[in-house]
Amino acid sequence: MGTSREITEGQLRDAKAAVQRRVAVLEKSGVDREGCERDPQWRRLDAHARQINARLRKIREVEALDVELARLKQEKAAAAEAAPAEEEAPKKKKEKVAKAPKAAKGAEAPKKQKSKGKAE
Repeated sequence: MGTSREITEGQLRDAKAAVQRRVAVLEKSGVDREGCERDPQWRRLDAHARQINARLRKIREVEALDVELARLKQEKAAAAEAAPAEEEAPKKKKEKVAKAPKAAKGAEAPKKQKSKGKAE
């Protein structure tokens, strides 16, 4: 089972804080905000934060689907209760269609014979 929403949100907070700490260190050393994008450590921390954010988006999508599914189940149950219980009529067996009897073996039309040799 996946992580819960609260755990993922906590991970995202921690990852964003790590990115901000790295930006503060870089700014202290004289690197501007645009220069941070070239720092390998900042790029790794930012990528981690984006990954967590993507997981959080997926969690939100799954939660929305769960809510929709629960709503549809309730509607279906309500419709089933509201509709009168109709009894199905017993199904009639299909009548068998009589097939034409096969002709006797001797009464069959003669078949054409294939020639096995050269045509004369």
